[in-house]
Amino acid sequence: MTNFVLSKELEVGQPVYAIGSPRGLEHTISRGIVSALREMKEEVGNLVQTDAAISPGSSGGGLFDSEGRLVGIITFGFKDAQNLNFALPAEWVQEIPKRNRDRLANVDAMPSGGASKRAAESPDAPASWLPRVGDRWKYKLIDGKRAIANLVVEITDIRGKTVTERITREGQKDFMAERSVSVAVEFNPLKFQDVVTLPGGYQLSEIAPYVPLGQEMRAGQNWQELPITLLLAGYGYGKQKFQTEARVIAREKLRVPAGVFDTTHVQATGQKSMRSDLVRIICDYWYSPDSMRTVKMSLDIKYSNSSFTPNSESYELLSFEAGQ
Repeated sequence: MTNFVLSKELEVGQPVYAIGSPRGLEHTISRGIVSALREMKEEVGNLVQTDAAISPGSSGGGLFDSEGRLVGIITFGFKDAQNLNFALPAEWVQEIPKRNRDRLANVDAMPSGGASKRAAESPDAPASWLPRVGDRWKYKLIDGKRAIANLVVEITDIRGKTVTERITREGQKDFMAERSVSVAVEFNPLKFQDVVTLPGGYQLSEIAPYVPLGQEMRAGQNWQELPITLLLAGYGYGKQKFQTEARVIAREKLRVPAGVFDTTHVQATGQKSMRSDLVRIICDYWYSPDSMRTVKMSLDIKYSNSSFTPNSESYELLSFEAGQ
């Protein structure tokens, strides 16, 4: 007997069992059925839909059949739906060693300078862990401690390893911004994404919103000289470019409106002399394997000498809706 079952061998309605660690409660088991099998275009196997109860913290756990064979790896669920959850199929997991060997072989075959060439090669090759067109993340925009508005980030197009985001603000139909976000196969950023200026002067600033499934980030890792351009108030500062250093701070358990997440905290800092001021920026990001996108982002701008009020804004995940 094999220790896994292919998605093509599954039947809708058959019992399955999810094992995970919701809210840190290890080895929690829940029972359900295979609700449906969803096609994964250009990928291995079918996405397994199940009604087995899944709570935040269970992502990465296993989904098994009644014989104890692996059916898939739990990935995500709809927050606003009743037990509408999904798992990557066992054959997708089985292919990971081969995919890694192929990727390492390509890296080993590269001449010096291959890191930059790797990012440029096969621009239309699909990345299996990318989000889908129609995926929507809703964030709460907070100024200091005051809630300002809800922001929606939606994927409208995917070309290879580049996704197009449409960013809107609820209740303000005349505002809409679009930007392209390059998604690498590993977290090794070279710059910030294009900053989106929102009504009221708020600035959505992000390094790499999407982190590959299984990406490991260790405390102390750092990346130097990441450029970012921000709008500074007062003295006619206008848009100013900063060079920042990003560093992995620690693994942290974080509560946001969407739930409690196990996250990796990354912080980017930079400073610049502006007339009599020393302007310091601090950007914080919390990444979670339970969400394809950052669950919280914050931007702080501080002035050393002037009377300008320090800027402090943050974006906390409210909900996620998967595209069809």
